[in-house]
Amino acid sequence: MSERFGCNAFLGEDIPEFSAAKPRVSKDHLSIEVEWAERSDLIVMFLGSAGTISEITAFAMTQSINPKLLVFNDERYRSASSFLTQGPLRLLQPTQKHYYANADSILDVEVLRAVDIALSQAWYRKKPESLTTIREANYYDAMTLANVCALYPVRYGELREHLPWPERRLLSALKKLVANGLLAKVNNTYVPAMPLSEQPIGMSFRTTIARARARAMSSLLQDEQFRERYSRIQNKLRGVGRFRTA
Repeated sequence: MSERFGCNAFLGEDIPEFSAAKPRVSKDHLSIEVEWAERSDLIVMFLGSAGTISEITAFAMTQSINPKLLVFNDERYRSASSFLTQGPLRLLQPTQKHYYANADSILDVEVLRAVDIALSQAWYRKKPESLTTIREANYYDAMTLANVCALYPVRYGELREHLPWPERRLLSALKKLVANGLLAKVNNTYVPAMPLSEQPIGMSFRTTIARARARAMSSLLQDEQFRERYSRIQNKLRGVGRFRTA
């Protein structure tokens, strides 16, 4: 996670106060974990041991921690009548709970996709880079703009693959971004309506998008169809939004 997302990830077992070199601690371990969870931006949990049952109960009941939880559980227990399903898991929103079919699929694409989305949401909460020209801009607007700027020219179907939200979320974001002059639709693809340097977003967000664009292009330009599409779009961008030339 540290290499892929650039975040400072750590395991609960790695919390310094739990070190074997420190046989005595000033507080019980669960209280220490709660304190560390409060300082974290995202808590990813795979339920399975007695320890995780204690942790999920404490975390779910702590108001400042609950929204930061992303919990994975075995599919076999989705409908089971148990303390977990009737207790702490009921305190979570549906988007915070995910299930995997068996141990072999614990890191399948759906699990990784859920972590991807949760990390981007945590990043957005931490650094809410407002889209100043859009009234009531939200996470979905920001991520849609970022994906188009990083992958353009990009078709709607490709955006659906990259942004696995409810379709109405994506359609609403695209409509809002086009209406506000930040994106344009050219040849059935979505493109930025202005250079990245002029987009109404913060500098750190701009830098993140530019890096993503550079990584994506090294792969995309190996696709002949993308190169042809990119060449056609670049020629037409001169007449779009702030790319307009005399």
